[in-house]
Amino acid sequence: TTTLQAQQFYQFSQYMVRPVLFNPAAAGYNEAVCIYGAGRNQWMGYQDQAGEKVNPVDYIAGITAPLYAINSGIGFQFNSGKLGYQTRTDYRLDYAYKIEIKEDQMLSVGVYGQLSTINLGLDKLVPLDVTDPLLLKTGQQKDMIPEAGFGIFYSSSSRWFAGLSLMNLLGSKATLGNLEINDQMTFVAQGQYKFKVIDERFKKFDLAPSVLVKSNFTSTQVELDLLGYLDDKFWFGAGYRLQDGVILLGGAKIANFAIGLSYDATTGKVNDATKSGSAELHLSYCLPVFPKVKCESGFNTRHL
Repeated sequence: TTTLQAQQFYQFSQYMVRPVLFNPAAAGYNEAVCIYGAGRNQWMGYQDQAGEKVNPVDYIAGITAPLYAINSGIGFQFNSGKLGYQTRTDYRLDYAYKIEIKEDQMLSVGVYGQLSTINLGLDKLVPLDVTDPLLLKTGQQKDMIPEAGFGIFYSSSSRWFAGLSLMNLLGSKATLGNLEINDQMTFVAQGQYKFKVIDERFKKFDLAPSVLVKSNFTSTQVELDLLGYLDDKFWFGAGYRLQDGVILLGGAKIANFAIGLSYDATTGKVNDATKSGSAELHLSYCLPVFPKVKCESGFNTRHL
């Protein structure tokens, strides 16, 4: 027998654009009502012996907003993913409580609850032994499981953020025929810091290193990125994900709309098998929501 370490939790290269993907405590982080969507076609080119695509594909849609009246943020996220002959649909609800540390610094503690539906097409599996007892049941197998997690998130305006989260805390088990699939508890650390390089009236440029670490306590993956932000409207950069490849990123913000694109140039044995990389697209529309400020006048403007 051999030991294989496979990806289970979804991967997104543009985590710095939407940190709530990996941390519920980042709900409402942008001080705006944000509707967002993302799609990732990972390791394009993987096919089975019948020519069917079996590479990981994920689509995410969500909304997040601040609730200033109760110092909170909320969010809802829908994820549809496909991995081989397995499909998964997640319905996730985020809640974050925010504590103002300083005038421009916020600490958030968040939790999420999730309900997931998992499907597996057993008929498409081709065993070496047709009498394998794990595959005695046939057809499409389906199960529904709960999941939960929590995180902390610390940010300072739009200059920097750092977060820690524990995803798939329950480690729920899906029963699909005679097979069992366990959610792996995943630890995620992420952060970004923007350094001012040019700060003039009509021209601004920032350099922003960022990092993403994911671990299931058996294996760990680290991603390092460096982005340049021009007038907070355009961004571009590159990164490297250990055990995977080189990442190219770019995006633009037009009014309240934003779009981000990335391409991962896969290296190593995966590239030998696929001859292609991973493509990703992010879209969002954010409408700023300002907290209500109580104004009191020192003058009596009432006249008789």
